[in-house]
Amino acid sequence: MSSFLENPNNTADDWWKIFVKEVQCTSKVSIAGSNDLSQHGWYAAFFAESHLYDLFLVLNLALPGSANFYPVNVSSLDEKFCEELGLSSFYFEDAWISSKKGVWPTLDALPVEPVSQ
Repeated sequence: MSSFLENPNNTADDWWKIFVKEVQCTSKVSIAGSNDLSQHGWYAAFFAESHLYDLFLVLNLALPGSANFYPVNVSSLDEKFCEELGLSSFYFEDAWISSKKGVWPTLDALPVEPVSQ
């Protein structure tokens, strides 16, 4: 992978084809205990949404432009709740492409593990 990143002949389209994949997933959130908010149907979705914000930041710091959560929706089965995150990777990706073209800023991919800690 590093040889791909270091090859100046690779275009943004080459990068896009390798690193960008559409993913659909379902998650299950379990909550133990209760409080004034836990009775609402959106409560579990709040935690899933918070996790996605963290994931968006970690992935884009590790490999700028790698996680575009702009079209991502978080919904709850218990209530008619649907929140579109609207987290765009545009500026991360733009900086990454500029860096690969030799323009400031200079960026490198980082291992996800230390970025997430």
